[in-house]
Amino acid sequence: MSPVEEPDKTLLLWMEREELLFKTLEKFLVAEKLKEGFGKDGINVDDFVYFSLSVHNRRKSRAGYAFENHLSVIFDSNKISYSWGKATELNKKPDFVFPGIEQYHSKSFETSLLTMLGVKTSAKDRWRQVLSEAAKIKQKHLITLNPQSAKIKQMK
Repeated sequence: MSPVEEPDKTLLLWMEREELLFKTLEKFLVAEKLKEGFGKDGINVDDFVYFSLSVHNRRKSRAGYAFENHLSVIFDSNKISYSWGKATELNKKPDFVFPGIEQYHSKSFETSLLTMLGVKTSAKDRWRQVLSEAAKIKQKHLITLNPQSAKIKQMK
């Protein structure tokens, strides 16, 4: 696969591979903790719930960062100029600003030439936060791995 000739297929392949590698490592790490038990007696429910939530949150966080990272490699491979996670107004941080944050903050740069991209692994409800990022850019763009038709209708 090539991030230049087939960026969509490449992105999906990278996400699948990264997920496989992560889950392989996670299986080993979680199995060790399960053998160890939770709390002094090994069966503390609160400690188990805390651990379970941390595993769940790590999965979501890792997927989002991986998605952004893979996109940045595709942009770099295609020689696309961008800024990643840089602050706009009120310290808002859109995932990607094109051609870059310097142009975004420049008073002389034509606003209509700016683009922003929000990156969400799933549409769910977090897509709304994209609307408040990069106030100078009227039309927002969102990329997701898991489109949900009902959510997409809400976005229009």
